[in-house]
Amino acid sequence: MGGTAGTKSNIQDADRAILADALGAKFGVAFQQFDDAEFELLVLGPKEILFEEGDQGADVYVVLGGRLRAFRRTSKGSEIFNEMGRGETVGELAFLLNAPRSASVMAIRETRIARFSRADFELLLSRRPQLATEIMRLAIERFRNKERTRSTIWRPVVIAVLKLSPQVDIIGFVHRLAKARSKLGGSSEVVTKADLPRCATEEPGPFTPHGSVARFLNDRAAVNEALFVVVDLGSMPFAALCFQLADEIVLVASGSDAPQEPLHEMRAVDGDANFPRANQTLVLLYRAGAGRPLGTNAWLSQYDVLRHFHVREEADRDWSRLARVLAGQAVGLVLSGGGARGLAEIGVLQALHAAGVDPDYLGGTSIGAIISAFDAIEIQGETLVETGRAAFKANLLKDYNIAPVVSLIKGMNVQDALRRIIKRTFGSDDVCSEDTWKTHFCIGSNYSGAREEVLRRGLLWRNLVASASIPGIFPPQIIDGNLIFDGATFNNFPVDVMEQQGAAYIIGVDMLAETDTRIASDRFPNAISLLVDRWRRRSGRRYQLPLLHETLFNAALLGSQAKQRLMRSRVDLNIAPTIEGVGWLDWSRYDDIVQMGYETASREIEKLDSGILMRIQAN
Repeated sequence: MGGTAGTKSNIQDADRAILADALGAKFGVAFQQFDDAEFELLVLGPKEILFEEGDQGADVYVVLGGRLRAFRRTSKGSEIFNEMGRGETVGELAFLLNAPRSASVMAIRETRIARFSRADFELLLSRRPQLATEIMRLAIERFRNKERTRSTIWRPVVIAVLKLSPQVDIIGFVHRLAKARSKLGGSSEVVTKADLPRCATEEPGPFTPHGSVARFLNDRAAVNEALFVVVDLGSMPFAALCFQLADEIVLVASGSDAPQEPLHEMRAVDGDANFPRANQTLVLLYRAGAGRPLGTNAWLSQYDVLRHFHVREEADRDWSRLARVLAGQAVGLVLSGGGARGLAEIGVLQALHAAGVDPDYLGGTSIGAIISAFDAIEIQGETLVETGRAAFKANLLKDYNIAPVVSLIKGMNVQDALRRIIKRTFGSDDVCSEDTWKTHFCIGSNYSGAREEVLRRGLLWRNLVASASIPGIFPPQIIDGNLIFDGATFNNFPVDVMEQQGAAYIIGVDMLAETDTRIASDRFPNAISLLVDRWRRRSGRRYQLPLLHETLFNAALLGSQAKQRLMRSRVDLNIAPTIEGVGWLDWSRYDDIVQMGYETASREIEKLDSGILMRIQAN
């Protein structure tokens, strides 16, 4: 439908700042001054199509308010792959290339859009010829960096909130969440059914997508960064409208409750199969003294949610974290594998916490999976250092297999150490990955399916052991019938998984050691020569060759090293600890390695711009 959809009117002065920021950020040129004639305002109603896949890309659009959804029609229905909100541009690549649209775009709720036509664009170029060079540079850069560009973080404006447990004080919950959201910038407002104007319920059809209630909610959303709407299930027409207009649906339940089968409240959420509902977030709420999360899997099995969070009523940090996530400002931390060198990641966590950085999302591979999980279950400060010392200074590789049919090491020492740590922290070792206080994932390599496996659910200790089970050294873990080995084989630095998680700012700790292992001799020594050489001092050895376990360890990393180098370019802050004279298996150097990690991270944090540091600090 191109630029013909919706009703048309002139751009208002209030929209100029949104236009200038959006176009300036996208095209890299100054759009602070423009003529009203260059833009046209379109107002789309719910389910109205802006343009169809295959249409010629003659226009570019800027969302001034509301929400759009990009999708492709397939033989099985619709494939949704992006959503756009206030301040985002739509269709710029097809516009620049004068190419067909790659997807269809539909309004989810009433949406105001500024249309910038190709004819007006060419007129603008005739007035400002220098823009042509700048825009051509942009197009080239976008294609050159296509694989490196992180997807836009969706920042919901209209957030519908529904309680699933009778004892939840939903009004108190929403007001506290709105207060935490306001601290992140911009205004927040809470609306309940009681706040609707009298006229909203007196006119015919007030709860239709074009009715007075929808207009009222859209008006409130236009002047706020976040509008929290409390869903009243006593009025199903109001509830259905709330879900239809929502950018995000937050389901709130008591963490101490067992989930009930979704009944009447979910009928409104399910909605029209041709008009998919907004993403859902589950919040499990815990009163003071209620204990730790347990049985989260039962909730996730009952409700089709994109993500879930555990919030303690007395813990301000939990409220701040939920607010950051809903504001699209979450901070993610990715820890790579690296054997004993990875112990430096403990020092990095110490430095981050000392600087006030408390990551919202955590993920990692191999030893990075283990250390990130410690933070996810809130083992921090000196307790983290002591926990790491107790776990790693003991030689975890001493339980040799007498008959090494599958692996050199039995792996029971590692398993027992992790189970002890989890039990000491939570009182039991049956904690699942979905039960951690902070969202955590780890990477495994699925031997059975020859693919990367992102482990987000299931027994925490088992997932961690699987992620660190180096092929040939440790036996695999059996998870859902699959053999899972060390994730480093496929993805040793899972920044891409953290991007999919939705983190707006990603900190990476990269333990990849760039070493030159070329050998001067062109003949491989025999076994006796190697054995004699091993008795010499390290500095005097003729053959600088890795031992069997070192070879197996390094071989597990070879396949993902190129990807790991690529992932470095996709983090916002890359911390590569300077680890001198430490091998992959030098566990006895624990304190030295942790200190090296702390010192490197402290230096990198000191280099950060003060504005960036404030952005990623928890408070």
